[in-house]
Amino acid sequence: DDGQLFLTTPNLAYVFNRFSLLMGKQPQLFLTGMRNEAEPRGHFREWTLDELIFLLEDSNFRILKKGYIDAVGTGGLVSERPLLRMLYYPYKMITKVKPTMRSQIAIVAKRT
Repeated sequence: DDGQLFLTTPNLAYVFNRFSLLMGKQPQLFLTGMRNEAEPRGHFREWTLDELIFLLEDSNFRILKKGYIDAVGTGGLVSERPLLRMLYYPYKMITKVKPTMRSQIAIVAKRT
């Protein structure tokens, strides 16, 4: 009863997802492995912060902290594809100004 939930999940509003949509691509196909069956990703849906808050509060959780975090680094996601390395510093500048475009959502909650 004294425990807390710490939840992190990919952010649907991630800047690269938004760019994919602008290019007419479905960003979630990459997550499910539908683009390349030899490389399944394991996520079937991404969320926005508002959706997660709604789901948690509807399930009797009180939100203690919420926000956006980065899982993109020069040794992380960006390095999976060499051409994306060039986007690392512009990504950091964009997400400093607009945190809602970061790659991950983080929430700390407690059951009420």
